[in-house]
Amino acid sequence: MNDDSNLPVHEGPDPALDRWLDGLGRFSPRQGFADRVVAQVRVPLPRWLRGLRNWGRGLVTGVTGWTLLAVASLATAATWGSMLAVGMRYDTVVREGVSISWAEASAMVRAAATDTFVVPAGEVLVAGERWLAATGLPVRGLLIAYGITIMVSAIVLWWLMAEPARTRV
Repeated sequence: MNDDSNLPVHEGPDPALDRWLDGLGRFSPRQGFADRVVAQVRVPLPRWLRGLRNWGRGLVTGVTGWTLLAVASLATAATWGSMLAVGMRYDTVVREGVSISWAEASAMVRAAATDTFVVPAGEVLVAGERWLAATGLPVRGLLIAYGITIMVSAIVLWWLMAEPARTRV
């Protein structure tokens, strides 16, 4: 599909053809027509991808699939049961360990966040303030110009995204 105008292939008008085409009704497909058409489209997969798909299907269907599901379920139940038994046996040690681990992890995350985000952001703000002071530009004027730029960009984007008049029905 393109947005070029449909020009006739010959120079002169053809009134008989124009009357005949005007007499035809427009095609108006029913609801869901595009979905039904796209559902019938088949895109063949490459051979290696078909083999991988069939291998995966064979792995998770039939007896093999049920066997893997049962083994994974038993392993999960055994892991959670062991963890629960150890947690109940050594509950004070677990609580103290979690408390210490949480305190250490949160302190490490706080320090990393400060070093990664807060300090550089403060340095950028200070550098920006110094640059504005050195140039003598009014901050209020820059903010107004920035706001106007945002509004113009939004209007142009809205205008560019509008549906062309010749495609509207």
